[in-house]
Amino acid sequence: LNGASGWQDLSIQLKYRAINKDVKKSVFSLFVSGGYSTPLTSYNPDYLPQGIGLGCDEFNIRSIAYFEYNKALYARVMGGYLKRGYSTLERDFYYVEGSKYSRYLDVPNVVQTEVAIGSWIKDKKIQAEVALLTHNTVSGDDIRSHSAPQASNQMDAQSAQVRLRYFPIANVSVMGGYNYTISGRNVGQLQGFNVGLTYQFYTRKQV
Repeated sequence: LNGASGWQDLSIQLKYRAINKDVKKSVFSLFVSGGYSTPLTSYNPDYLPQGIGLGCDEFNIRSIAYFEYNKALYARVMGGYLKRGYSTLERDFYYVEGSKYSRYLDVPNVVQTEVAIGSWIKDKKIQAEVALLTHNTVSGDDIRSHSAPQASNQMDAQSAQVRLRYFPIANVSVMGGYNYTISGRNVGQLQGFNVGLTYQFYTRKQV
């Protein structure tokens, strides 16, 4: 079975810092973020687990609390909710708690959490952290023994991540990470590595 390739989804996110308070050597910040994503192409969401996405619109909202001590050690806690829409299939029949004659598949909503601890090193040139994440759908069905996975499945996962980020020059960072699925439901117990490059710019002068 061949995998799928191509453009996945277009995502727009906004993040607002509601609280930023300094207390002696500590900093506490509270952020709220929200966003929307939609499929960028008409890719087929029915190729799971080889597919590139679920093929549905999604609204998300998250709250993030951040505590930093002495410009080094920090902790972060996140909670989020993902409201998902419908996938459009290339077939007009599927089974979810009974036979359905439709091309539109309801994709379950998701509750996400994250707890991370880390440290800034070398005057914030290096960032290192470990995190525990949960991804729990609020509904959905199980993969049937004689069927392939589909976007309506209840996909729950608990995973651990290690992340490393290096700032060689101002506004530019190189990052890498490792993740491992500890346990779950209707998901594979897998491990993965990732690398990335970011550039950060400001719309107003920093003080």
